[in-house]
Amino acid sequence: MENQSFSVIHPEEIFSQTKEQQLEVDILLPDYYPEISKILDCGISLSEEAVTLTSDKISISGAAFVTLMYTSAENELRIYETVTKYTKLIDGGNFAADDVCIVDQTVESVNYRAVSPRKMELRGAAAVRVDVFRKTETECLSEIADERIQTRQTSCDVFQLHSFYAKKIEITDVIGLPETNKSIRSIFNANAKVVLNETKAINNKVMLNGSMEVSFMYISVDNNVSGTHTVSLPFSKIVDVIGVRENDITHVFIKQTQTWIEFDKNDAAASKADAKIEAQLVFVAGANLKAAYIDDVYAINGDVQTNRSNVRLYNGAAIHSVYPKIDGELQIYDVAGGEIAEKTVKDITCSISVNAGKVDITGSFRLNVLLKIKDGQYACVSRNCLYSDQFEIKEPGWLCFAAASPGSLSAEIAEDCTLKFKGNLIVNLLRLNGNETQVVSDVVFSESGRDEDRKKIVLYYGMKGENLWNIAKENKTAVSAVREVNALETDVLEEDRLLVFWD
Repeated sequence: MENQSFSVIHPEEIFSQTKEQQLEVDILLPDYYPEISKILDCGISLSEEAVTLTSDKISISGAAFVTLMYTSAENELRIYETVTKYTKLIDGGNFAADDVCIVDQTVESVNYRAVSPRKMELRGAAAVRVDVFRKTETECLSEIADERIQTRQTSCDVFQLHSFYAKKIEITDVIGLPETNKSIRSIFNANAKVVLNETKAINNKVMLNGSMEVSFMYISVDNNVSGTHTVSLPFSKIVDVIGVRENDITHVFIKQTQTWIEFDKNDAAASKADAKIEAQLVFVAGANLKAAYIDDVYAINGDVQTNRSNVRLYNGAAIHSVYPKIDGELQIYDVAGGEIAEKTVKDITCSISVNAGKVDITGSFRLNVLLKIKDGQYACVSRNCLYSDQFEIKEPGWLCFAAASPGSLSAEIAEDCTLKFKGNLIVNLLRLNGNETQVVSDVVFSESGRDEDRKKIVLYYGMKGENLWNIAKENKTAVSAVREVNALETDVLEEDRLLVFWD
């Protein structure tokens, strides 16, 4: 008969670092765009396109999406979008090919200026945070075949982790444009909310069924019609996820989305547009099992050496939501007298750190406000904003990731040309529930040399509440022997009494 054991797999953070990324973008307007009269705003959002781990480095290939909002000499609101690629190298430790790397990028500052009627310079900085996780496996003994070794077991429910994986997916579809009596000049502030209705685990694959709610702002050619258009589209996708097993319980965490809307600006009767959504997903898959681990051992006739390990015994995974507050003020002297037509929050980033039972949440977002000004024209105010909040963690467990989405938002314009806003974001925290526990992972028995034929009878006066395990361990005898000889039905003494057993 062999020893019985079960393995516990959990993701262990082996590397965490934040680096600054300088942002330098020069924009040259195409000839078919009117010249810049006044820059209203220039926004930037970041997305990693590929993350590569080598033995000692992390390479991040990303894209900076820049949106320039300006007015022409004819006081027309114009929007120009462009993309700049970049690469960031981060020196690290000893990485393995199957390590999981999670990247968070927060735009911290943006400065811009027009150097000519067709050229603009943008300079800024972003914080790039990289967290690397490695799947570690610990063996937990559940039964020892050697009868000379006494064991104490604790039953537990375990969420056996099979897969911990990060993956980017792409969803494309054709969407209808809003029906207006004016042709559309510009679409901006595109955003998508991905909702998963069903996840099904197959071997090394996960099938996703859900919907995506795509929304965007638009302005007509003559600047007299604006609004927000929302379209809901179903989707189904099969994603390769290493380690997933048939019928695993699978939690899918939507960490970040990026949305693009493309349409033919030269077609005045255009009624369709191409939508592309990229989503960063984190998969946590496994199965529930009932197990028992050994937390203490001793030998009856000899000595036993143990190897003990601290492991996280997860009993499930869950997504919890918190609602950090956002508020602030923006000066809008250039568009004084305007009325708020539309307002949105997008390009939200989110990072977490846990300390002493509290979780600190920090990140950035982009506030976009469309204003209707004189003569029925429109202007747009867009700013990068930072936020932070703190929440208490009441239940034990391990927080893995956080992802933020828009919540409530209200805004008003004060008499001093200040735009005041307040509201909240929705931050979803992916958590593995459970506790850190010390278990016996290995034992080695050695003979004591004691003569088994010279055992003696021991008289022991036990006190109410004493545990038979502690009594038997102290006297190097079996718990079952103490229980049987003294006709005990439980492992805890219910009264003071004299016990007799062999030593």
